[in-house]
Amino acid sequence: MHAEVAARAGELERVRSRGDFQAFAAESVAAADRFPHDAYLRVLAAEGLLASGNARAAEADALAAERLADLTSEEISSAAIRLWATARIRQGLPLETAQLARIALDDPALQTVLAWSDLLAGAAPFQIETLKDESSEVPLSEAAPDSLAAELLAIDGVANGTPCRTIFIDTGAQHTVMTRAAAEAAGVRVQSGDIELAGFASSTAEAGLIEKLELGSLTIRNVPVLVGDSPALTAAEGSMSLGTDLLYHLRVTLDYPQRRVTAEPASASVTTTDENASTEWRIPVWTFSRLPLAEGTGAGGTPLRVLIDTGARQGTYISYRWGRREIPQLAGVHSGMVFRFKKKDLTLPPLELGGRAIADWPVVDTLPKELDRLDVVDLMLGHDLLKRFRVTVDLSHGEFRLSSRDPQAMQSPIRPAEVQGEHDLP
Repeated sequence: MHAEVAARAGELERVRSRGDFQAFAAESVAAADRFPHDAYLRVLAAEGLLASGNARAAEADALAAERLADLTSEEISSAAIRLWATARIRQGLPLETAQLARIALDDPALQTVLAWSDLLAGAAPFQIETLKDESSEVPLSEAAPDSLAAELLAIDGVANGTPCRTIFIDTGAQHTVMTRAAAEAAGVRVQSGDIELAGFASSTAEAGLIEKLELGSLTIRNVPVLVGDSPALTAAEGSMSLGTDLLYHLRVTLDYPQRRVTAEPASASVTTTDENASTEWRIPVWTFSRLPLAEGTGAGGTPLRVLIDTGARQGTYISYRWGRREIPQLAGVHSGMVFRFKKKDLTLPPLELGGRAIADWPVVDTLPKELDRLDVVDLMLGHDLLKRFRVTVDLSHGEFRLSSRDPQAMQSPIRPAEVQGEHDLP
């Protein structure tokens, strides 16, 4: 049975890595049901359930995996605890100290979970309060028209009673990040210990907790954050970037043409359609523990993993691994430095995303090696896709909704030459 289980686990990993998320979500749960005493299949099932939006069931499978792994497999036990913590946080439930008692302190990710548990001290994270049922308009930051803050619709908020300027909404980041200066000004409690931030430039951070974060008329209590000076956030003169851990609890709309940002609790009633839009585009996303990913379709019906990143100003990036396989200009090229010579000439092959075709779409560059090495994303779409739309980020319901009054909004992506600046958020 061991060989059969190992073969099934390997096949599930291949299904996930090739971007067939629907199959992975269904088959991982089925495999765990068939082999209920295998810890790794339970871990895969928990990931599939998180991706499907079923955090409660994911919590149960992750807990079962951790108990099955016990002390015989530290790697599986660590993965199970991380998934358990993610499932608890998405449900707005406390990180129970008893469950964390056996955490391996040499695992940085688990150290972060333990630090947040200590800082929360039994309180539930991401508790949303609002005085109104309707969405709240969030004030935009004052910024020069051609700045990163202006283009990405950075907002202002209040952290622990202290004004917090230039906050970015970043669907390309797993966690919410706050600069050290902003955290110190707001009196954010921090636990020492370096945590690596992986992005377009690497840096380190520490676990912290904002006791009260105000965005317009919304109040979010007990917000776990990572406190550190990421190069991109510092260069953008930002104080914070809101990652998917927080965004999972909100429904945020970034109306780029009208320059307006609104937010409401994820539990609020969903507006099913935009009556004023001539173009409406719904893109389903799978809310994996690391990042929300859409399932695109390439030439010949092959799936691809797509990240829609509201923190990426420059445009579309591709995995070098995927590009060499799918883009003729890269076939046979053995160096990622190809973009030094051919940046302006490279376009995506025809593909489909959320039921719409994308053709002749320009590519800025390949993903940084640090990100590509994780083998999570094939294609990252940023501001070049989003700029012409009213974009609603609704992770708790597993979708991005893009609407526009311009029927040609999809027909003219921003070319790389049109975008100024060098920084994308982590």
